[in-house]
Amino acid sequence: MFCRVPYVSIGGRHRPYLEVIFNNSTNNKNSNKTFAMVDSGADHTVIPFSIGSLIGLEPPTQTEILQSVTGVGGNITCIERPCCICLANRKKGNVYYFKETVTWLYPDIPTQEKLQDLLNKLKKLEEWKLQCVPGELQNNVIEQIEESKTQINNILNKFEVNVLLGRPFFDNFNYIQFFHRDRNREDQCFLTYMVNNTKPARIIPIDESVYSV
Repeated sequence: MFCRVPYVSIGGRHRPYLEVIFNNSTNNKNSNKTFAMVDSGADHTVIPFSIGSLIGLEPPTQTEILQSVTGVGGNITCIERPCCICLANRKKGNVYYFKETVTWLYPDIPTQEKLQDLLNKLKKLEEWKLQCVPGELQNNVIEQIEESKTQINNILNKFEVNVLLGRPFFDNFNYIQFFHRDRNREDQCFLTYMVNNTKPARIIPIDESVYSV
């Protein structure tokens, strides 16, 4: 089976993306359609904290040990969860469901406690702001509110990386084909990989008779 991956311009840079939807089969909740960056050499398929929470993935139990991965913001914690990845073939009018294990970015207990403390502090500051008359005291409270919001966002942003489709997802396919969509070359492929037991291995000629997703 072919998987055709277009290069899409996002933020001024062309990167290989697929539009996918994540589904939690235990409650049949779907994520919104999202762009997932393709990295067929990556070891994991990674989703941010917000997507896993939206579809209701099961939070880690008290006995589960969170894993640690290194990202742009440093070390962050995560947990593996079963999940379905839905991929549409617009040309054929079909939707394909792939059962996968995703790496879900999830804050550890100390991070959750720190975040909750900041949220409680922010709530209290907002109450104080309403009680203050305009002046130096109110301005000071407003500054603390903005500082608290910045600290909260800094924590949350660490767990809100782009969706990454890694190697496990592409084990479902025999071939991966990369092509340009935004440079008027949609019908002209420039990389087609055959997938072997380790990773995409060698470039091969295009075979249009091979069925593509």
